[in-house]
Amino acid sequence: MEQVFKGCVVNAGSLLFFPEALEADRQNDILNSMLYLQLAASKKHERFSDFESWKDLWLAAALRFGWALKASEHVSEPLAAGAPNTVWSLAAQGLSVSVPGSALTSTETFMRLASAQPAAQAAIKLLASQALRVEDFLADSNDQSGKAREGKSTFAFQLGFIAADRTLDMALVHFQTRQALTDGFLFEQIDPGQIVGNIEVSAYSMSLMEQVYAPFRDVFHSARQKQDPVLVMSIEEVSHVAQP
Repeated sequence: MEQVFKGCVVNAGSLLFFPEALEADRQNDILNSMLYLQLAASKKHERFSDFESWKDLWLAAALRFGWALKASEHVSEPLAAGAPNTVWSLAAQGLSVSVPGSALTSTETFMRLASAQPAAQAAIKLLASQALRVEDFLADSNDQSGKAREGKSTFAFQLGFIAADRTLDMALVHFQTRQALTDGFLFEQIDPGQIVGNIEVSAYSMSLMEQVYAPFRDVFHSARQKQDPVLVMSIEEVSHVAQP
């Protein structure tokens, strides 16, 4: 039977989708663990400027604290011109082998609708604050013409899908662009001509092992209690907007 993803949670710089069949305790284990791993990696490495080191520590911590790696893939390449790409589509491409296309399509539809709803804006802004860094600066400090600022947007975004058996399929997307992007970055079309360097997409399939994770459960729970709701927010189910 095809898995239906119902719960959607912003967990710092990650967006996680949970199946309707997953018990609350198991969902909390994953939320606690994923938040702790991000905090641990960020304590040692800057998420945006040193993403490779951040990602390596994030993965090492995951394997240390209960996650078993089943498969992984990494792609680093220029963004192809011609085809429309968004942050969501890049993450979805990284997950296309492990997550059914129907799930990727339905969750994209959900997020597009949610992004337009006032009730979801706090969670969307939280995700942007953790997954997107925008730096701007004047092209020429002596230029008094009032031209628009030049800048750089850096993404370090995670998209994850959790199965009922606590298997996690997650894509990490990292790139820099001179394009000015906003809190709605998930679905803004990316201009290939503005990309600085390559697009980096890493995909992981991991399972949470109860025997290894159990000794850390209370520690992770306490860490989340200190941060939640600051870094963890649910995006509630949204209704389809009626067409005129």
